[in-house]
Amino acid sequence: MKVLKTIMGLLLLVSISACRRTIERAEPLKYLNITSDHHTNLLGQTVIEGSISNTATSTTYKDVDVQISYISETDAVIGTEDQIFYVYVPPRKPFAFKIKTDAPAQTATVKLKIVTAKTE
Repeated sequence: MKVLKTIMGLLLLVSISACRRTIERAEPLKYLNITSDHHTNLLGQTVIEGSISNTATSTTYKDVDVQISYISETDAVIGTEDQIFYVYVPPRKPFAFKIKTDAPAQTATVKLKIVTAKTE
């Protein structure tokens, strides 16, 4: 009886893990987070530094597509561009990045958003 309970418990854990992995693979945007800060360097370039973290328990993401939005003082979007990071982002191991770009004139702030990501 004890062996049967152990086997049933293991099967349940495997089933839960497989379900979780399926959900994580289907919805990467729920598990990927991006944080960033920006400044202007001496050459007049906008330097964006940040990190992408993965809160999934068992899924590694890759080829993370990030949209960069340039925002004016009045909160209008005055330009956007995409940056794809061709890296692996495993669970609980953040990926640090640094981007140098030429922001449009009148950019007051920069916002980043993850658009898509692939799984292994």
